[in-house]
Amino acid sequence: MTLKKDKRLDTADKTAIFFYLFFFVGVLGFALSATRAAMLAMVKYVLLACAVLLFVNIYRGLKRQDMPKFIGWCVFVFLATVFLEALGVNYGLVFGAYIYSDVLGLKVFGVPLIIGINWLTVILGSISLLNAITHRTFLFVLGVGGCAFLFDYLLEPAAIYLGFWQWEGAIPVQNYAAWFIIAAICAAIFKHTKLSFNGRVARSLLAAQTLFFIGIRLLMRFSLNGDNLLRLF
Repeated sequence: MTLKKDKRLDTADKTAIFFYLFFFVGVLGFALSATRAAMLAMVKYVLLACAVLLFVNIYRGLKRQDMPKFIGWCVFVFLATVFLEALGVNYGLVFGAYIYSDVLGLKVFGVPLIIGINWLTVILGSISLLNAITHRTFLFVLGVGGCAFLFDYLLEPAAIYLGFWQWEGAIPVQNYAAWFIIAAICAAIFKHTKLSFNGRVARSLLAAQTLFFIGIRLLMRFSLNGDNLLRLF
């Protein structure tokens, strides 16, 4: 007698599907002029909702003794990245000179608080990806920095196009270097804590956001207009 394998989707699978569908709809929404303004208004809420789903999923799977360390690490990353972003916005340091629009919501010292949260989700996604690839600390730290660098490389032109922020001139190389270094340092601290978590949802969120920004960049590259596409049907 053989037991049939349970093929039902678990919570992580359902959350991942939600992320992919949500960000796919986001690309379509930004492609249509009729829905673009509504999509921009929803951005901060979507990012917050995705982060909440991610943190709830991770927290539920943590060992009780790891919870204080995980929360402490998250608070550190959030505060550190908001502080470093504030140096950029106000003094042109770390990343370069730029300003945020009002699209991303409530700001402290010119930095939307959702930015600190999104730093967390990107780093957690990168950590979970590298955890699945290597157990060597050096490669792990470099890999997380590299993932964050690549994510920002895809993100920057799309975010500017969507009006999230604006640089004073061209995007500086130091911005990409800062993303690499900051993510690598956060990864090194995470590795030192010896924390572990189920990274499926974190990887899914990182992948969904990456595909979203690739989709936006394709709209930019080929000047695709959803209104014109609709007239074909």
